[in-house]
Parts: sequence; C-alpha cells; structure tokens
Amino acid sequence: MFFYLQFFYICVIIKKKFFRIVSLSLLVIITTTACSDNKVIDSNKKAKEEAQQLIKDYENKGTLTNSKNKLNTQNQQKQQQQQQKKVVKTLPEQLEEEKAIRQEEAKQGVTVSNNKDYDYYYDQRLSGKHHVLNCVPTCTAMILKYLDPNSKDTSESLRNEYEIDGKGWNPDIFLDVLKKRNIKYIAFPHKNAEQTDMMVRRYIKNGYIAMFFSDMHKIYGVRNNPSKLGKSHNDPEVVRHTYIVKGYKYIDNELYYEIYDPDSGNIKDKSGQPIGKNRYYKASEVISSIVWPNVLFFK
Repeated sequence: MFFYLQFFYICVIIKKKFFRIVSLSLLVIITTTACSDNKVIDSNKKAKEEAQQLIKDYENKGTLTNSKNKLNTQNQQKQQQQQQKKVVKTLPEQLEEEKAIRQEEAKQGVTVSNNKDYDYYYDQRLSGKHHVLNCVPTCTAMILKYLDPNSKDTSESLRNEYEIDGKGWNPDIFLDVLKKRNIKYIAFPHKNAEQTDMMVRRYIKNGYIAMFFSDMHKIYGVRNNPSKLGKSHNDPEVVRHTYIVKGYKYIDNELYYEIYDPDSGNIKDKSGQPIGKNRYYKASEVISSIVWPNVLFFK
C-alpha cells in the first residue's frame, strides 16, 4: 500500500516538474521495494516528510514570486500612466510651448532648408502644352525627386500619364500617382490654423517637405517681384495653386516658409535661379490659404 502511495506521489511531482523532489521520491520507492523492516519504514517516512516540505517550500516560493511579479506589473502600469499624463499636453499648452520655441529660434536666427546635394526643383512652364495648369504634376515630380535622386518622373511625363482632356489635376490624381509608386506620406488634417502651423514647422524641422493646395489670393506678391519675399506674380487668374514648403526662417521675428513654387514662367532671378525657387511666404498667409483638408508631408 505504501508503495502505491509513493508512486502516486511521484506522478504528481513529475507533473509539477519538481525535479529535485522526484529524485528523492524515487529513492523512497527503491528502498520500499527492497526492505520492509522498521528502520526502512522510518527512513521512508523521513524521506516522505522531506519531500512534502520541499513541495510546500516550492509552492510558497511560487506564491511569493507571483505576488512579487503582480506587484511589479502594477507598479510599472502606474508609472506608465503617470508618464503618459506628463507627456500628453493640451493644445493650448502645446501652442504656448511652440510660441516659446519660435521666440528662441528667432533670437538665434535659426534657418531650416531641406535641400539635397542635387537639384529637385521643376518649373511648370517647361512641362509641355498644358504648362499653365501643371502645378500639381510639377510639385509631384519635385516630391518624387526629393525622395529618390534616381526618379525619372518629370512634370511633363507625369502630365502625359494623366491627360484628362487638358484640365488641371485634382488631388485624387495626385494621390493615385503616389499610390502607384508606393510613396509613403503623413496626412495631417487641417482643422485648426494654429495647430497646423505648429505641425508644419515641426515636420519641416525634422527633415520633411510638405505640399500645399492654396488660394493664392491670400498670399502677398507683385508681378515680376524682384524680392524673394512673397509670390513672384500677382496674376488674378491664378487662384488655386500648389507649391512645396521645404524650410523656414525668421524675418523681423516673424516666421516665413521657404517655398518651391513651380510657377517660375521660365524666368530667372539675378543669381540665375528660377524665380519660383526658394521664395519666402509668410507662414500665417500660407496656413490661411489652405483649401484642401489635409497637408501632406514627405521624407
């Protein structure tokens, strides 16, 4: 009878994988089958007691470990929640912080210009027979070139890909081009002017360029503008227009975005560069001119 009890005891122990106890219990079985005197019985009894104590100690240790792990997990969760509360700021708090950053950047004369060691500017005037309406395919070509110096897409080749009866491209065609070429981007929803302005500066600071669909009546400029400030034209017929924001700087403590405006008209400035290249539009005017619900960022 004692033998079978020991065997059952071993099975339980093996199932729980208490390897040290298994060895001890096996010793008890072997001894039981070989001897039957009182001395052996006492020895078996002692071995059984030791085995039971080991099991008890192991279970207690497991209980303590589980309790400790549970406590550690709870502490970690509490710390994470506290950190999240610290990290997440309200929009007014973020805007106040942004204001302080801009004041400091203006004081230091910070300038950001996301250039490459190759030219990725295109003039829509050189984009074929529909050049007057080709601001979107021209900006698209700039984006593709910015992302890949080996891009073969030009404003003219893209326009030829989507003729659409000589009409201007809409945003859906632009997005289709990106999709076909597996281009990744960040689409920031434009709902709050101050928030959008903040995010544009932040993304540009981190090496992104952005594409804007704008109402050009809201951006200052004069025809044949000799300055790099404001648009280079003031054509009342040019209402909806697209351009690339690629950098920024401060002029008299006010933020200006650095622009690649595709509408250069094949005209060069004094330095020999297209007049639409590296212009500066007031950040406030750029944001107020947005006519599409999203601002797209590329890197």
